[in-house]
Amino acid sequence: MLFAQLHPLVVHFPVALLVSGVVFEFYGTLQKEETALAAGHFNIRLGLACALLAGVVGLAALLTGIEMKDSAKLFAGYHLTAAIATLLLFSAAVGVSRWRGTRAGTRMIYLALILLGLFAVLSTGYFGGELVHRFGTATLQ
Repeated sequence: MLFAQLHPLVVHFPVALLVSGVVFEFYGTLQKEETALAAGHFNIRLGLACALLAGVVGLAALLTGIEMKDSAKLFAGYHLTAAIATLLLFSAAVGVSRWRGTRAGTRMIYLALILLGLFAVLSTGYFGGELVHRFGTATLQ
């Protein structure tokens, strides 16, 4: 139960970093603002690293037998799927960004990946919030 209670506490920081990173990247791109681009670049990378940690804690919660109502299992599946999509999309974006200056069109691919990643992280948060607040998963009730 420790991991199940710890997971909701550690996920908020990577969510904030990833969301703000995407906002900075798009703002910096539209306004041609190098400082915003650097902040977005940093936030996305740190957010991805922290999201990996939050994912490990969440996976540990699943593997240690988190108690869950039957009605919540569908939401848990959606939450897990969206979390995996988030990690894959932002990982792909980070990989693509390494070749940003050497290949034409990679900036557009990078922006598309982080935009999809934004939707994935928001979906992950929605389903995770439903698990906690609607179904009482991992609460002390």
